[in-house]
Amino acid sequence: MRSAHRLTLLLTAVAALLAVGCGPTVTSNAGRASCNGELDGREDSIDSPFDVDGDGFFDAANPECQVAYAPEDLDCNDTNADVNPEMLEETCNDIDDDCDEETLDVIDADEDGWSLCDGDCADSNPEIGPGLAEATCDGLDNDCDPTTFDAQDIDMDGYDNCEDCVDTNAAINPGETEQICDGADNDCDPLTIDGEDVDMDGSTDCFDCDDFDPNRFPGNPEICDDGIDQNCDNVDADCPEATWAGNWVTPTTSYTCGGGNVVVNFNTVTIQDQTPNMTFVFVGSLHPGALTGTIDGSNNFTASASYPGTCSKQFDLVGGFLGANNFSATLTGTFTGCSGCTNQTWNITGTR
Repeated sequence: MRSAHRLTLLLTAVAALLAVGCGPTVTSNAGRASCNGELDGREDSIDSPFDVDGDGFFDAANPECQVAYAPEDLDCNDTNADVNPEMLEETCNDIDDDCDEETLDVIDADEDGWSLCDGDCADSNPEIGPGLAEATCDGLDNDCDPTTFDAQDIDMDGYDNCEDCVDTNAAINPGETEQICDGADNDCDPLTIDGEDVDMDGSTDCFDCDDFDPNRFPGNPEICDDGIDQNCDNVDADCPEATWAGNWVTPTTSYTCGGGNVVVNFNTVTIQDQTPNMTFVFVGSLHPGALTGTIDGSNNFTASASYPGTCSKQFDLVGGFLGANNFSATLTGTFTGCSGCTNQTWNITGTR
């Protein structure tokens, strides 16, 4: 279509020249140039004022040219001979080279937000773009920056950190031979054994002091004074001396008489342990106060305190420890010359 149209223009031009040689010149619109596919006045060639850049295409912005010519004959930029419908579109130059808006100057083929114009070094892979973080060991230059490493060989043993199980030790890599009982996976293969673990306690026979007893291996918590070396340090640790010292909570016990000469009111006993000597301090009241006594090898104890005077008071404590954090005892109070007072017996328990 476009070639036929140009042929028509050429024949029209030839006819015009012949007319000049054969008789008086005849032109349409003799007073002005008009974009109409004809040789008009003030035109050196057909519609030449409307092809400013001389690339053979006419000004697409001119309404007359839009009527006279097919779209493929119109120039979207008539000031640049390198822009017209016959040109190939060049990407990333901000120019519509071929006058076709459907051919893109900026292409983001993988739709990752970065085009080749933005520096996308692999526009067919959305996992690669200049704004992405570099992911190590995936074989890709994710951030399009060759200075950020996908893999490194820190210990310079020929295996990068994607292949090397310990990349800070050149003696450990997939190319090494496994050394027995050195505590290292020399060849980076957990299937090659550094040592055997017969009792399956997590410690090989290279380090286990008894590889047939799963309760004995380095790092196992030691149980004191049981005759067994659980942690393989060749020592069966001694247990610390038991102590009853500390604050023990008791039921609230109260008794007042003798016009305020006897005041018992406590719910805590503080025990001071200097085995075999013991002191029981009844906290928060005037009486019984501090009782002193002893403890025997069966953890039974006795303690007492006396307060002489016109109103004399005697307190006695007899009991025993039932476990590390429990005791049971009987506390008696004997009162002489204390008006309104009767002797008392309290069964008390303590816990801590």
